[in-house]
Amino acid sequence: MKKNPFQIAYRKSNIKKRTTDLFSKLQFSNPISKHNIRENYRAISRRLVEFDAEIVQFFYNKCELVQVELTNISEAFQFFDSQNARGKDLEPHDLLKAFHLRELADSTTESEKFQTVNNWENQDIQELKIIFSRYLYRIRNWSRGYSARKFTKREVGIFKGVSPSIEEPYPFANLSRIGHFYIDAYNKEYHRNIDNNTMDFPFQIDQIIINGKRFFEMIEHYVSIMDKIKKLELHSENSKKIMEVLDDYPGKKRRGDGYVRNLFDCCILYYWDKFGSVDIDRAIEVYFIWAYSLRLRQHSVQLASTDKHALKSPFVFKKIKEAIKPSEAFNIEIPLLKSTELKGSRSKVEKIIGLFIQLKYYNE
Repeated sequence: MKKNPFQIAYRKSNIKKRTTDLFSKLQFSNPISKHNIRENYRAISRRLVEFDAEIVQFFYNKCELVQVELTNISEAFQFFDSQNARGKDLEPHDLLKAFHLRELADSTTESEKFQTVNNWENQDIQELKIIFSRYLYRIRNWSRGYSARKFTKREVGIFKGVSPSIEEPYPFANLSRIGHFYIDAYNKEYHRNIDNNTMDFPFQIDQIIINGKRFFEMIEHYVSIMDKIKKLELHSENSKKIMEVLDDYPGKKRRGDGYVRNLFDCCILYYWDKFGSVDIDRAIEVYFIWAYSLRLRQHSVQLASTDKHALKSPFVFKKIKEAIKPSEAFNIEIPLLKSTELKGSRSKVEKIIGLFIQLKYYNE
């Protein structure tokens, strides 16, 4: 039987065996924590084979394990944030989590904070990253006329707003605070025990962010909204055909086509966020033609291409932001696509061209 290199090094080091009950009472329920602990244990096990007697002696005689206990959840995340800044960079959504947990300090109980953290941790992390970087970040920036290519920790300020407590006596924040406190008061009224009615906060993508628990509720809200849009029941044959083609045309898996699909999806999400399902079929038609005209007119579509397209005339996101009625959001002028303008592999987008012809946006 082959001898374990670490056991050999341990015996040669003449270190007296030591035990501790430090970890005996630790329990972890979160599946992500359990997974990370297992992976870290395996990583350490793999590195142990590199230990010789000198390293073992250094480890036991020179190294210390420091246990830090914090009873406040927001302080725990603040501590984690500051320590992690010395190592691997936090993801933007992790920085936002730490910031908004600190904002919870004076307005919620520890149990409410724990529930907020638990709800966040139970979200699919990859889905959270996508919602921030591909949707909320881009829509908020494009609607203001700003570039929105990659969401990094330098841009997290776009998801920070006003505190529920009156720390800044600015008139613009009053409406947001009124809504925040009214919703809480309404849901806590004893009448709710009778009628079982509750009221959700009326989130809007381009609204002023209310720091703290509303931020976490907002993310849950848009996870839910995106799921509703995927299951959307359409009524016009044109909109049904558009969604059917977008889900199966030959070129859809190309990177450039993915950027264009994201541009289209951002339009639909922003429109739905403001007007719901009213005239959604017409909105799908118009935003499809606008977004995919970029695909048909360019050999190669890059992230920069869609970013520029979103910010130039007819300023679609600005239109949606300023619209009071649904028709104002999609009342935009889109030039006909000429056959001489077609670029790239036609076979990959033949079904897209067919839709342009069907919707009378194609000129031979």
